[in-house]
This record gives sequence, structure tokens and C-alpha cells, in this order.
Amino acid sequence: MDHILIGLTTGEKIAILAVIVPVLTVAVGGLIKHFWPKNQELNELRERVAIIEKQVTDKFPPVQTKEEADTPFSAEAKAEYEQIKAALQEELDLAQDKFNTELQIKVEAQISLAGGLVRQAKYKEAEQAYRTTLAGHADNRQALTGLGLVLYALARYRECEEIFRNLLRQDEKELGPDHPKVAIRLNNLAALYQATNRLKEAEPLYKRALTIDEATFGKDHPDVAIDLNNLALLYKATNRLKEAEPLYKRALEIDEAAFGKDHPKVAIRLNNLASLLKDTNRLSEAEPMYRRALKILEDSYGPDHPNTKTVRENLESLEK
Repeated sequence: MDHILIGLTTGEKIAILAVIVPVLTVAVGGLIKHFWPKNQELNELRERVAIIEKQVTDKFPPVQTKEEADTPFSAEAKAEYEQIKAALQEELDLAQDKFNTELQIKVEAQISLAGGLVRQAKYKEAEQAYRTTLAGHADNRQALTGLGLVLYALARYRECEEIFRNLLRQDEKELGPDHPKVAIRLNNLAALYQATNRLKEAEPLYKRALTIDEATFGKDHPDVAIDLNNLALLYKATNRLKEAEPLYKRALEIDEAAFGKDHPKVAIRLNNLASLLKDTNRLSEAEPMYRRALKILEDSYGPDHPNTKTVRENLESLEK
């Protein structure tokens, strides 16, 4: 401003400033009053988004294993997922419409939301969600794992295998060959081999995963039950029923102790063991297990849940 006042006397400068300064003060104050409430409101919106993101990640952990991918939501969990997802979208739309601001939700929340789509068998939507996340975070292994599981469900096995192999190689290199995350990679890749009838390749991977988890968590950990169940399914598929049975029984015992006798995971173990008993013509032993599994699932999920329907069909086939 000094160059504007060149040539003026001190008194003239003071007079001019006495006029200009109040005007500028009023103008700046007006701008602050105009923009400050909007900034405050936008910050409050961001805080609400952060709260919803935490709800998403707390209530819906990322889907990282085939067993998780194959476990549909209960009606209550599905309703809660949709409610939280809608609330989040409402806030994002408000940020765009009112503040012309495109908010990006945290990667962890993106992955949890994509996992919710997997558990509802909305595989095309889930694929797009994972790919959107990976477009900005190409090396995120949770997103890559979720995408691999989606590709598995869509029977796009070559793409799936490339992802699963790369993840296994990376985790072995960075974490060591006996890390529990490596066990997850081994189980996922083994499931792919089993689905593509490469059973001889699948078996050593399942066994190695079991060994890792037993050494890491102990022989009675729920992750060990998953490993036992996976290996038992492989034995059953290759008609090695005598080898499969003790594994199914041990997995059942672990989950009963870990979760209680009326947990949906226990129902899965009961159903699998009952199916083996049916295949060995021990129908009188299979029937009460199917009935118990059915009751657990009806009480937990209701009569129309996909797992409930599967067990009911298995029981009905036994009774024919």
C-alpha cells in the first residue's frame, strides 16, 4: 500500500488509511463470517464420516479366507451393513452437493465394504469395489486377497491363481515361511488347486498351513479348526474317509470349546461330519448331527439363510 501513498503528506496518509482500514476490516470480517461456518460444518461432516468408517471396520472385518467368503450374512448383519453403508453414502453425497468436496473414505473401510458384498455373493460389485481400491493402492494385500477370492467365486481361476501365488511369495519373503499369514495364503491357494482338480498339489499346502497354525497358536485354536476342516474336505473328495473323519471330529471339538455348542461355526462342522457319516452309510449317526446343525442355524440366522437351507436339504435327502 505504501506505493499508493507516495507523494502524500503524513497527515494525508493518515486520513486515507483512516478510511481504508475500517473498510478492509469490515470486508475481511464479512468473508470470515461467510466461510467460517461452512468450514466448520464440513469439518463436522468429516468427523461423522470417520465415525461411520470405524463402525464399518469394527463390525465387518475384511474377508481374507475362503471360509469367510463362503459365510453369508445373517439377516440382522445384512440389514446393519446396508444401514451403515447408506449412512456413509449420504454423508459423501452431502459433501459433494453442499461443499463441492469429494471425500475419500479410508482404505480399510473400502475393503470392509467390499467384503460385505462378497458375503452377499454380489461378486461383480465386489470385484469393482476391490479394483477401485487397488487403483489407488496397488499393493494393498487385503484388497488383493479379497479380489482373488472374488475371482475364485467367479471361476476365473487363472487370474485368481496369479494373485494367490504372488501373495504367498511376497509374504514368505517378507514374513518368513512359518508366519500365520503365510498359512492363510497356503489355504487359499490350496482351495484353488482343489477347485481345479489339482488335488496332489493342494494336499501339501493344506498340511503345511496346519503345521504353521498349530505351531503358532496351539493345537486347539479356531484357525487350526479351519485347517483341519480344509484338509478333511480334501480327504473326503479323494475318498479317504477314514483319514477325514478324525479331522472333522477334532475341528468340531475345537469350535465347540472356542465358541460354544450353539455357534454357527459349530453347525458347519456338524454338517460336514454328518455328510461324511452319511457317505459311510451311518445314517443313524448322521441324522442327529444334521438336526442339531439345523436348529443352531435356524436359531442364529433364521429359516431362510443360505446355510440353513443347505443343512435342511441335507437332512431331507437323508430321510428319503
